[in-house]
Amino acid sequence: MVISITAIGVAKKGNEVLRSTAQKNDILCVTGDLGGAFTGLKVMQREKEVFLTNPKMQPQLEEYEYVVGRLLKPKARMDIIYELEEMGVKPTSMIDISDGLSSEVLHISKASNLGA
Repeated sequence: MVISITAIGVAKKGNEVLRSTAQKNDILCVTGDLGGAFTGLKVMQREKEVFLTNPKMQPQLEEYEYVVGRLLKPKARMDIIYELEEMGVKPTSMIDISDGLSSEVLHISKASNLGA
């Protein structure tokens, strides 16, 4: 089974921020934390192994609610757009990090015809 979702948004003319508009000497910044979903995956895999070894054991996930939530319910950082605007910061380029930091840096670099 394959599930595919496409999201389309609207931006005011001149306010668009694309992955293809990065410029030479830009500063690379990351918002939020990285690795939460991966850590959640590792916790879930560990708990699965415990359950398979001892089916009477129930998963102990309370301590890991945040990272398991990052895995099961990923959420886009829409708030950052407004926070940057309030600070008077207009990024030259943006991208979500869904495939890992290094691959996203390459996506921006290639789309903007820059090296990284």
